[in-house]
Amino acid sequence: MNLRAVSLLYNLLLPPGILLTSPAYLAKMFRRGNYGRDFFQRFGLYSPAARARLRGTTRPVWVQAVSVGEVLVALKFIQALRQAHPGLPVILSCTTSTAHELALTRCQDLCEVLYHPLDLPWAVASAFSLLQPGLLVLVEAELWPNLLVHARRNAVPVVLVNARLSPRSERRYRTFAPLTRPLFGELTRVLVQTPDDATRWAALGIPPERISCPGSIKYDQSAQPVPEAMITRFRELLDALRGSATGPVVLAGSTHPGEEKLIGRAFLKLRDRLPDAFLIAVPRHFERGEAVRRDLRDLGLDPVLKTELDAAPASLPPPSAGRCLVVNTTGELWAWYHLAALVLIGKSFLSDEGQNPIEPILAGTPVVAGPELKNFASLAARLDAAGGWARIQNPAELPEIMAGLLENPERAAAIVAAGRRVVEQDQGAAARTVAALAPYLAATGNDKDRFFPCTRPPNDEVSSPQRESRTVSNDPFV
Repeated sequence: MNLRAVSLLYNLLLPPGILLTSPAYLAKMFRRGNYGRDFFQRFGLYSPAARARLRGTTRPVWVQAVSVGEVLVALKFIQALRQAHPGLPVILSCTTSTAHELALTRCQDLCEVLYHPLDLPWAVASAFSLLQPGLLVLVEAELWPNLLVHARRNAVPVVLVNARLSPRSERRYRTFAPLTRPLFGELTRVLVQTPDDATRWAALGIPPERISCPGSIKYDQSAQPVPEAMITRFRELLDALRGSATGPVVLAGSTHPGEEKLIGRAFLKLRDRLPDAFLIAVPRHFERGEAVRRDLRDLGLDPVLKTELDAAPASLPPPSAGRCLVVNTTGELWAWYHLAALVLIGKSFLSDEGQNPIEPILAGTPVVAGPELKNFASLAARLDAAGGWARIQNPAELPEIMAGLLENPERAAAIVAAGRRVVEQDQGAAARTVAALAPYLAATGNDKDRFFPCTRPPNDEVSSPQRESRTVSNDPFV
């Protein structure tokens, strides 16, 4: 099949697919809030104010990122891009409402932020007509047929940056090769995270000369400044919450259902040896905040939600022996890692997928993970070989592992140092990615004095509830 045939089949199946899945996505959208702002941009409909900002730009770089994880990668890439090409106009589009909210908060003067259009032919056509990009940059893995069709029609090169491909995804793509190969054939360049990723992409039919390996932008500390002001504010909030207690902070990051109870039980055993230890739980999805609080209360702990702490810290009751914190806000985990003495990696204790361990390592915090992290298999193997973290094979080991690290600062420091040596291999990945795209950037943004400051009216499209900062999901359309 060619791209035209794939897009015809796709567009036949797309409307019933949207009808079948939209109730679930709409329900999530309403639960999470922040859905009203710029809502109609999802359908390629832009307000006069947005059109006025975007018209007259000279072939901007259009960067597409799905959810919060991809947005954080995209912002590092855009920072490196603007350092190398200060006058280059850049547009960042996001799929989920939480990603859109985070991008608006973080973009400052880096780029203009929009919602990515649903992959409907007319919505994508409207976006291309307005933006007229000179280059389309897709972050990690975001191949939509209509988006690729219109990129070809408009002679816009399409590159995939920070690309990764698990063995399971490779097998899935091979199974549907007649449908996927035409999509992969539209990629001008594929910039991967590891040599293993390069091998897998080549096996799917990408010519090797189109593939290069600049490293993982996600792990590139050089493009991510330390949020000193946020760390200071959070330290003050912790002081208000804990009172005079000064014991070590144990942070469970990006946890998934069931893990908070598992970690809570282990933490209670840890407190037999370290009674002043303090627990912070950061669930991956914000809507689980109340459920996490109930789970921790069932164990005898006294959890406080971060939103309550933000609203009125002085009104909280005096600290109790079981006091702990549930962070139900978004875009803050990088700062919280700097306040922890130990970090537990979510989705690694009751699942084999795992979450990203790199930020706590970069924050100088020893990391404990479960037996397997399939989503970060290559990184996990490197950390195992270097002794750059601690691993457990069953939950019963967790209290002893935590106590051993917290009671032995020399061992904890050695683990952090080893982990950082692994991470250093990816430093500069964002700049190397930008350098690899130099031939395509030469045809974009010829107006060197124009860029998009992230200043805009409160709402271009429709009235929306007041913004809420919350943790996120990777589900599209939300």
